[in-house]
Amino acid sequence: IHQGQLDAALDNFSLLEKEHPKSAWLSRSRFGRGAALSKQRNYQAAAAIYKAESERLLSNGRRDELTGIYLEFADRFFEGEPEKGPTTRKQPDYTQALSFYTQALQLKPSRSVRQKVELRIARCHQELNQLPQAIEAYRNYLAAYTGRKVAPADRLPADLEVDARFQLGRAQLAAGQPAEARKTWQDFLTSDAAKEAGGKLVAEATYRLAHTYGVPAPPTVGDLELGVAALEKFVKAFPKHELAPQAEFEIAQSYSQHGRFEQTVAALKKLIANPDYAKAKQVPAAWNVLGQSYAAQKKFTEAIAAWHELLEKFPTDPSWSAVQRVIVDTEYAMAEEERTRENYAAARKLWETFLNKYPLDGRAAYILLLFGQMEFDEAARLETGKPAAGADPAEKAKPDPEGAQKLFAAAIADWQRLVSKYPGTEEASQGALNIGITLENHLGKLAEALEAYKKVEGKHQAQAHQRIAALTSKQLEIVTERKFRSNEKPRIKLTTRNLENVSIKLYRVDLADYFRKMHLATGVESLDIALIDPDKTWEHKVESYEKYRRTDQQVEIPVEGPGVTAITVSSDALEATTMLVVSDIDIIVKSSRNELFVFAQNLLTNKPAEGVNLLISDGSKVFSEAATGKDGILQKKFEELKTVTDLRVFATQEGHAASSLVNLNGLNFAVGLSPKGYLFSERPAYRAGQLVNVKGVIRWVANDRYTFKAGEKYQLDVYDSRGRVIHTETVALGEFGTIAAHFMLPGTAPQGAYRVHAHQPGRDQSYETSFVVHEYQLEPIQFSVDLKQKVFFRGEHVTGKFVLKYYYGTPLAGRTIQYRLGDDRLYTAETDAQGEVAFDLETQRYSESQPLQLVAQYAERNLVTGEVVYLATRGFEVGVSTLRPVYIAGETFDATVAVRDPAGKPVGAALKFEVFEMTPAARGLPAGEKLVQTHEAKSEEKSGQAQQTVRIEKAGRYLLRATGTDRFGNPVSGAAQLIVSGDDDRVRLRILSDKHHYKVGETGKVQLHWRNAPTLALIT
Repeated sequence: IHQGQLDAALDNFSLLEKEHPKSAWLSRSRFGRGAALSKQRNYQAAAAIYKAESERLLSNGRRDELTGIYLEFADRFFEGEPEKGPTTRKQPDYTQALSFYTQALQLKPSRSVRQKVELRIARCHQELNQLPQAIEAYRNYLAAYTGRKVAPADRLPADLEVDARFQLGRAQLAAGQPAEARKTWQDFLTSDAAKEAGGKLVAEATYRLAHTYGVPAPPTVGDLELGVAALEKFVKAFPKHELAPQAEFEIAQSYSQHGRFEQTVAALKKLIANPDYAKAKQVPAAWNVLGQSYAAQKKFTEAIAAWHELLEKFPTDPSWSAVQRVIVDTEYAMAEEERTRENYAAARKLWETFLNKYPLDGRAAYILLLFGQMEFDEAARLETGKPAAGADPAEKAKPDPEGAQKLFAAAIADWQRLVSKYPGTEEASQGALNIGITLENHLGKLAEALEAYKKVEGKHQAQAHQRIAALTSKQLEIVTERKFRSNEKPRIKLTTRNLENVSIKLYRVDLADYFRKMHLATGVESLDIALIDPDKTWEHKVESYEKYRRTDQQVEIPVEGPGVTAITVSSDALEATTMLVVSDIDIIVKSSRNELFVFAQNLLTNKPAEGVNLLISDGSKVFSEAATGKDGILQKKFEELKTVTDLRVFATQEGHAASSLVNLNGLNFAVGLSPKGYLFSERPAYRAGQLVNVKGVIRWVANDRYTFKAGEKYQLDVYDSRGRVIHTETVALGEFGTIAAHFMLPGTAPQGAYRVHAHQPGRDQSYETSFVVHEYQLEPIQFSVDLKQKVFFRGEHVTGKFVLKYYYGTPLAGRTIQYRLGDDRLYTAETDAQGEVAFDLETQRYSESQPLQLVAQYAERNLVTGEVVYLATRGFEVGVSTLRPVYIAGETFDATVAVRDPAGKPVGAALKFEVFEMTPAARGLPAGEKLVQTHEAKSEEKSGQAQQTVRIEKAGRYLLRATGTDRFGNPVSGAAQLIVSGDDDRVRLRILSDKHHYKVGETGKVQLHWRNAPTLALIT
């Protein structure tokens, strides 16, 4: 061509194309022919060649060829290169793959290639944990290639749609969007693509649905029940699937997470007993969790048996060593549990067996320490006469000093064995110290105790030295243990060591004068009374004096009658002072910012104390003096209470005294009552010319109570919608504090809101009500909707019919109505011969739990009808309640179970009612529940309620649970907690009431349960 030999060039180009049709130079040859023809000015032939080549270069096939170059590298990075080394595992590089897929997409390949590339791009984002980008990519992908509006030629192949929907659910779940993931997988499982090409992903999506409820650690009881139901449906649909044993195991884990160990055990036994799962990797884990579940219920024997099954059947399991250690710990815990129950003999036997089996266990020294401690605790029980654990409360135990001495000696023997066998340990140090304490305090062998303390080494040596110092030093201590009555001989507790004699001095104190000065009835001991001559002095010889011995004795104080006495006891170098009170009265003080309440009681006669003088102080001055009435009560308002921070009250009567301090800091003012009135008409709307009846109830306040005066007159004014007075009359309160009036509306009364105003001229009291005057007429046509049910599961169709007829029953046929569900499109239909329009509306597009408004309109008469339908995950809710949260052991009571659907309507359902004892977390075991009772119940169709009578004999915390199954097959439960109070209840006084709200005039009934000796109770 460059030499101008154009014909020769054309011949050579044609020969090349003919003899080498697949040559790489073929395209350049064609362009060469076009250039030669152009130089020959044969532009038409040249243009034909250029057109054909340009169409080839710009065709989808050519673009796909170029795209394939990028895809070759992208797929290699996506699938991964084999790792270097002995393994053949491939390591994908999703970052590089994403880069090549993105560049390939820029070449605008054909639709089929583009669909595959876009799916791979979304998957790369997902694998790189770029979840927001992945979710957006999957959604855009499905929106572009699926749906009703997408042309059939542009729709995704079923296998790509299946993969996209499944992976979108995975990405949403990983991104913390469980509800969205659930909706995605539910739509996927019901799609045509899943039916056509779902394959294994259908089963996996069914399994993963449970994970959208938080399985295997669901956060709420509702999620637990729905998650378990989803797994059970998966196992039922795919019993042979490789994930079936994992699903069964996750059911058990979910129950365990909520402390439902009875259900956990049942689920695990089912998994273990299934022969299809014999080789599943979940079986050894199931045996392990089964043991843990038994242990949490304190069924230690069953727990150990389960773990032994694991060790015997799966000797190569990775958890084998850990389970072996757990068995050892559980055998130890069995003994510890018996010790906690004060069943010391059983605990000792179990621990002895434990030591024989595991002599090198690190807790051996501690066990020997506990051997001695158990003997010591039992000896202390016998010494004090305390009843044994589990003994009949009716049988009173008596002190057994001889038996106690033997057990104290046995405890010392155990600790001596500990010290000799494990010297230098912390347990040996504690045991050596315990030997000295027991010899000193319980066996009275003080010299031996002193020697024992000298032998203590290690951590507790400092305490032993303190004990030695205490044994060898002089001690003096006095305590007034309580207030004494006038018929008792007052005494103080004198504690001495290494003192043979003490001097006792008495000082009578006028506590009323002291209170006026100090505004407190305490602190007498800190007075400098050495400057005052005592009222009485004498020398007291310590009884049963022995060197080193700490001696406790009661010393009678010779005081006559009621009063307050300061007592000083001294030796040559030590002195102590205490205050002794002899009084029969005591007081209860309550106060608001407006009023003070004081109740004085004579505790000797157990009756209210009349005429008790009271000094009332704000901490700086006595602002009032008063006295109690015949009922022992002072109830009075004081202006000073508005600013008092610490309220001090001192009571005295003929030498008897008592005091109390009430902190009012932060106490707000009580809101008083205000006058009230209520007016009402017998109906809210009237027509012009009709009779209106008005009634009212009026109360004002006197002495902080609502009251009224019969005959009190009020003016009643009626205003029309334009504010004009149309009626006025005077009414009087009747014998029940009510008023009544009636009046006729004018025939020309304008429509609108009317106001009724009752008041007393010149006073602030006024009350109002209103009614409406409206001209209305009955519509001759009835427009209604007929639904068989109002609660639906997402994906179900809402079916029913609209009915259009005259009020006398004749249908309106051929009439046009419009209707819609929620925000769906508007439907138009005509009524049939019966005046009906049947409808069938899908719910797949909505959320799984929401109310939807079904609305229909008959435009010709401007009539509208509708209903609210509910999409729900469960067909009903279960609630359990009792009249009160606390019951007495052995008391019979009723539990109420209420079953309601999402619309609030009652539901009749078969129920299982269970009573569980709640077990607290202890010694590494989780909190849980233990089944106590099971009952069958059924809620009534009309009320949705069921009553179950319960009686619980053992004190503790309990859970009442009712469980039913809804029409979707989901288990639904409700629960209530309660306390059963027994003799060991730390709350000695309980106020029990079945009702907390009353109407005026009703009689309230409460039950007081007091677990101590009979006494007088003040009820306010």
